[in-house]
Amino acid sequence: MFRIVQVNLDKSELATQELRLYCDKEKVDIDCLHEPYINKGRLIGMRTDATVLVPEDLNPMVAVPILNKKINVLVDTQNTCTWIQVIRIQLNSKIITLVNMYCQFSISVNVFGSRLEEILAGNLGENILVLGDFNAKSPLWYCPRTDENGEKYKDIINQYNLTVHNIADQPPTFQGRAGAESNIDVTMSKDNLHQ
Repeated sequence: MFRIVQVNLDKSELATQELRLYCDKEKVDIDCLHEPYINKGRLIGMRTDATVLVPEDLNPMVAVPILNKKINVLVDTQNTCTWIQVIRIQLNSKIITLVNMYCQFSISVNVFGSRLEEILAGNLGENILVLGDFNAKSPLWYCPRTDENGEKYKDIINQYNLTVHNIADQPPTFQGRAGAESNIDVTMSKDNLHQ
């Protein structure tokens, strides 16, 4: 068992430093970051002993710091890009495919939906954990209404028999500068992962 945190840092160095303190206190093993604060290919503000996995891109929108040295990882470079990271994690004798996604609101949901479907189809039968800032709304993850993006991901969840792990009655996962709130971040897995 390991502890994972998923957070959108909004490219803030201060948010990264606060996350570092939280991770140390809560003994977090893996961070799935969206809109990380990256400078010259380095995640700024994270512990120096962390293994930080960042796509080879000038402006990556995702990063995965591995804080627990006992966790072995392998990056799936074929499926990793600016907005998506696919990582194989070995935990004892179990291998888990972790998919970390930032679905930028200015890019069509079909682009990210298609990529997610390709990843899921290529990993049938494997233990898969998907964490993402999907910029999508659906009651499946406790957002009061559904939008077009939410419909697309709901179809993918049903098609691949994924389980959504969001919990009811939690604070919203997004709060805009104007005060608007919603749940647009989703954690899901294949049914066989939590057995």
